[in-house]
Amino acid sequence: MKSVSSLGLTVLLGAAAGAAAGASADVEPTVLETLIEEAAAIRFETHSPDEYAASAALAADLLDRLESIDHEALGTDERTDADLLERHLETLRFEITELRLHELVPVRYFVLGKTDSLFVRPCAQPDSVVSEARDELRRLPEILGHARENLGRPARLWTENALYTAYYAELMLGEMLAEVCVDDPGLRKELLAAGREANAAVGAYADWMREELLPRSDRSPAWAPEEIEFYQFVHEGLVSYGVDEMLAVAEAEQAATMQAMEALADRIHPSGDLRTVWELMKQEAPPFEEVPPMAERYVEIADRWLRGSGSHLLEIPDAFDYGVQITSPMGRRVLSFGGASYGPTLGGRISGYYVLTPLEERLSEAERAIRINA
Repeated sequence: MKSVSSLGLTVLLGAAAGAAAGASADVEPTVLETLIEEAAAIRFETHSPDEYAASAALAADLLDRLESIDHEALGTDERTDADLLERHLETLRFEITELRLHELVPVRYFVLGKTDSLFVRPCAQPDSVVSEARDELRRLPEILGHARENLGRPARLWTENALYTAYYAELMLGEMLAEVCVDDPGLRKELLAAGREANAAVGAYADWMREELLPRSDRSPAWAPEEIEFYQFVHEGLVSYGVDEMLAVAEAEQAATMQAMEALADRIHPSGDLRTVWELMKQEAPPFEEVPPMAERYVEIADRWLRGSGSHLLEIPDAFDYGVQITSPMGRRVLSFGGASYGPTLGGRISGYYVLTPLEERLSEAERAIRINA
């Protein structure tokens, strides 16, 4: 379940804060613009219990002030902004006071987004971003300390996932951070020093999860239907789709997909048996060292098609960087095999990559075979 602190705030800033950002400096902001700016300023710098309590209280206050606005007097865009703001604040309050996600999801405390971004496209980030990564690493020990205060009885699966994520965090901070390109020698020294302290904190956090949190991680990983429906009805605004309706849509899609798979199986193998075809396809998997150049070739084919006979679908800018990259460290638990990712936008250029997750050393030969076949 994705936290609104990352998803909802991004949507809100992109769709709702435009008017506030574009207002002239000598024009008094409207009440709605002020509320949007206050909501966008909510941050969990250290993830302390006090921060969560204060954020929930502020969200409630902003909702009360939002309700006092005459929505009928707003223009069409402003009503949309107000609706997005209300959904964002309601979800934020729900996650803190009712779901209490900060007590259930140990992986959320690996706040390493800025540091991980240094590996999305190596040497593409300026020193200003490296400085943000350094500051992020300096905060991490305190954040992980608050994690121990906050976490109660998660699902065992969630704690196991956090333990595996800790492996990637230690890999990044212990082995890969020295590879980051930094122009300022002093900043490089500060980054590596912060990385060493953060890495020690990650190791201690992993030990604590293994020794104390995992034994008491006995919550069911399932969410109640009314909890799921909150996200559908309030966060997403899908008022016509409850859990039962969503399941009906999924079952219909499953039937259609199964029919298409069976038809394809008939074309691939005389038996037409899905399991037989699947096992045969897995045995055709190449060794990993052949996968990156194969993926690069497919990206080039797609680019030529989109610039040629497929050009009616979308316009690709001339200044566009693309290709195949190895998945950044903190993305490897999310993308077990590979997938699409965008890179930094620098100098007016945009970028997008197909990223491939390498087979880490900790995997046995049998596990490596399973991973590459999958």
